[in-house]
Amino acid sequence: MLLRFIIGLALSQHLLCAGIRSVCYNEMRFGCFDLWPPYTNSNFHLPASPSEQGIQFLFFHNSHQYSLVQPGNSAGLRNEGFNPQRPTKFVVHGFTGSAFETDWIPDMVAELMKQDVNVVVVHWEQGAKGPNYWQAAANTRVVGAEIASLVVSAEQLGSHRSQFHVIG
Repeated sequence: MLLRFIIGLALSQHLLCAGIRSVCYNEMRFGCFDLWPPYTNSNFHLPASPSEQGIQFLFFHNSHQYSLVQPGNSAGLRNEGFNPQRPTKFVVHGFTGSAFETDWIPDMVAELMKQDVNVVVVHWEQGAKGPNYWQAAANTRVVGAEIASLVVSAEQLGSHRSQFHVIG
């Protein structure tokens, strides 16, 4: 524990000297992102903005039809047919992936649509692209914050946090 504190302190001093502290995005609803411990797993990369990552949420009506929904817009979510009484499954691709080119995602959506659930696929291809794994790792923080924002929108419609499940 003491070793982690010393390493964290040394890292913090290095970052302060380098002038790298945090990044904030006006389009975000969850504040700023920094490199202070415990967020030291990205090799000093700060996350890119949601728009730079091209983050999209695909709300599926059936296994082949979807609509784009926006975090922070509970009315839009309701208008697309989101049912707050159903569990919600988020399906998220990984490093170098895409919601449109990852083989397992259509199969997962088709299986989930057999249940009485809301299905949302998270597409963040620009943020997940290689070859820089460290940048993609940093970008996951913004992807997670955007998912959280969509969860808050769903809660405003009556969903409960226990109804959400992230796959990927």
